[in-house]
Amino acid sequence: MAQASIWKLNYSYLILQTKDYERFNYSSLKKKYAVLHHISWNVNHYLNLNFFESVTWNHSDTAYNRGIEVNYLNPVIFFRPVEYSVGSSDNSLMGLGIKLRFAKRAFMYGQLLIDDFRFSEAKKRQGYWGTKTGSQLGLKSFHQVNNATLFWRVEYNQVHAFSYAHYDPLQVYGHYHQPWAHPLGANFKDVLVQGALTHKKIEHELFITYSNYASDSINTNFGGNIYKSDRTRTQDYGNYLLTGIPISLVAFQYQFNYSIIPKWSVEAFATACYRKEGAVQNFYLGLGIKTSFLQNKFLY
Repeated sequence: MAQASIWKLNYSYLILQTKDYERFNYSSLKKKYAVLHHISWNVNHYLNLNFFESVTWNHSDTAYNRGIEVNYLNPVIFFRPVEYSVGSSDNSLMGLGIKLRFAKRAFMYGQLLIDDFRFSEAKKRQGYWGTKTGSQLGLKSFHQVNNATLFWRVEYNQVHAFSYAHYDPLQVYGHYHQPWAHPLGANFKDVLVQGALTHKKIEHELFITYSNYASDSINTNFGGNIYKSDRTRTQDYGNYLLTGIPISLVAFQYQFNYSIIPKWSVEAFATACYRKEGAVQNFYLGLGIKTSFLQNKFLY
């Protein structure tokens, strides 16, 4: 990973080697690669704009053992023209992001993802399968309440069918058969609410999510499972958001954390979680010790 800052611009460049299973061969993992660019512009104290792009490709193709594609190592290029120049069928995407400070400790943020998009098809509004887009909109804030810190977040996400997917499973946006961006893959929408109250060594966390997604029957592919080849799609048109077998998912999780060794972020925790997916309900209880040393917390 490389990073650079110039004026109000922050730039990040990341190259990854990951692994996944080939189609119809789950006995061994194969290598694949990804390169990501991200540039962030702090317009002023209140507004940040950012742009990101990425490409993922198979370690091998039908012609030769490809390995790292040197044409993608240039840190100041756009990936789509390079794809055309080398005659590849790699999986690239891009997106835009915004973060707006509208109060002293309150922010609004959003992202727009474009995996594949044809304006001529999109304006017809016929659910063309190649309209692969996603969006995010959220609010977050933190406040001092007496001697405690209160953090909250409300977020909405949606991703259209076949986003992140490819005809080659070694070129989807996933690792070890798990999606990178969201555990539901694609063809979903969800609302997330998170809150945390921290006072000295004690923290209370609440996490609520409500999701709707579309599943497939045995012989259909409506674009929710990113590991299914998009060439096996059930139809070219009529692929609107949540087309398929509709399933709802709701989850509530409360967690109590107590800091044992603050320097190393070692905590004892107790957690309770209720989860209902379709008609299936589960309840979990947990106790343990954890550390976030050299790690970050992510919602997904």
